[in-house]
Amino acid sequence: MNVVFGGTNINATVIEKIKKGEIIDSSELSPESISAGYARVSRDSRSVTELRESSSREVANARKSNEIIFFDMGHHSIAEHAYFNFDVLGISRLAIEALESHRLAGYTEKSQRYITLKGDYVTPLELSSLPKDMPDQFHRLVKKQNKLYYEALPILIEFQRQANPELAKEADRKKDEGIKDRLNREKNTLESWAKEDARYVLSMATEGQLGFSVNARELEYIIREFKFHPLAEVRGMGERFYEIASGVAPSLIILSDAESFEKRFGRPLEEKFMKEFDQVLSEECKKVIQPKNIQSRNGEVELISYTRDGDRKILTALLKKGLEKSGISIGYRDAETYASNLTSNQEEGRKFLLNIFKDLTEFDRLPREFELSTLTYRIVTSATNFAQLKRHRMMTLLPGFYDPNLGYTIPNSVIEVGFDKKYIDEMNRASELFNEIKKYNPHLAPYALTNAHRRENIVKMSVRELYAFSRLRCDKHAQWDVRNNANKMVELVKEVNPLTAMFLGGKHEFSEIRRKLYEK
Repeated sequence: MNVVFGGTNINATVIEKIKKGEIIDSSELSPESISAGYARVSRDSRSVTELRESSSREVANARKSNEIIFFDMGHHSIAEHAYFNFDVLGISRLAIEALESHRLAGYTEKSQRYITLKGDYVTPLELSSLPKDMPDQFHRLVKKQNKLYYEALPILIEFQRQANPELAKEADRKKDEGIKDRLNREKNTLESWAKEDARYVLSMATEGQLGFSVNARELEYIIREFKFHPLAEVRGMGERFYEIASGVAPSLIILSDAESFEKRFGRPLEEKFMKEFDQVLSEECKKVIQPKNIQSRNGEVELISYTRDGDRKILTALLKKGLEKSGISIGYRDAETYASNLTSNQEEGRKFLLNIFKDLTEFDRLPREFELSTLTYRIVTSATNFAQLKRHRMMTLLPGFYDPNLGYTIPNSVIEVGFDKKYIDEMNRASELFNEIKKYNPHLAPYALTNAHRRENIVKMSVRELYAFSRLRCDKHAQWDVRNNANKMVELVKEVNPLTAMFLGGKHEFSEIRRKLYEK
């Protein structure tokens, strides 16, 4: 695993000096002067531009100012003005999940759908602490999974060619004309469909890479959390983030290292909660309940709770907003009375919504009033499916542990070409090794699992977020695994929010959704 510093935001005053060929000190390249300048705006009458420019000329003072404002005064938000970019390389799929669980950051990840993998994988350090035969079992397992991936891939490509003859014909025509593979869209499409299904047999230890961008406040939280993570790979990633960020902006990365903190501020850094909470929670839960290994399941997508009268709540807020924008003052309870009339007479409610959203397109966001109705789902996903789901970071996502008892997700194409038994055999072997490793280290065990293994997730989102989710994940271009779940999620919410859910669906089908709604 390697973390490379990719860049940071630099004060524009410094950028101008560089353009003019002026000599600058390396400390001026830190984003700290931006944070310090903006921090002063609440207590200094000078313009924000003057404050920022002034800070750029006095980096040492800016750092001191940041420490006082950040720690002594408790205004941690000033760290949000500093931004870092990192190249994260040679990291396992499992560790990527740990990093990408944090909301307030940007991630662009190497895709297993579009890139033919080379068989690289991470060997977790903890393997060396297991009985001596287990590391060998792990390496043999991953190599066999990779071998099966390469065996299946050309067969799945041919399957996609046969299933999509027009695409295959156009791909061949472009190839015959000498068009480069990277510009042959049809060929790349067919191959990407094959790759996205072949990868289900690959290990969670498979190497990936990503570009990671984050503000200093969120970065510090990630560093602190990773410090106590049960996986050495994740802890090592956090240490590299700290080494890089504290060297660039020491005044903004304050709460990440107990020794440095005590040296600078003369008091110990309280970390007991972050360090021990998971262990305390585990111990207390075992006192309350005796867990069973296998629980009853109710399908892969279940709506377990939702806002009662969600349509009415959204309509109430829309009525209040619309009238107030016309200069008419109305209280919430009065607006609620009118909204109740619209929901009790659904034809009137439907007419109201169709009128106000007559110009809605598939690229428009629904207004914030749609956040008043929330939905909580229980969703069983494969690791591949989860990789798509976790990208929607505005929702609440509580993933459970990977559990072989939940079975495996096998792509239809793999079944069609007769490779399902081979895939299942490898997944069974992975599950067996998982169960053996789990006896010694339950956190290490998921490295043995594949992209086809499953976990149970609790997902809470507003109807507004579901609209954004459905536009992407119900679309025909979405990966089929997450699309299946997305379609079921939409189907379930239409039963409880029949009015405000009527525009839900993928981008590709939005024109047809509109046509059917407005023709009635």
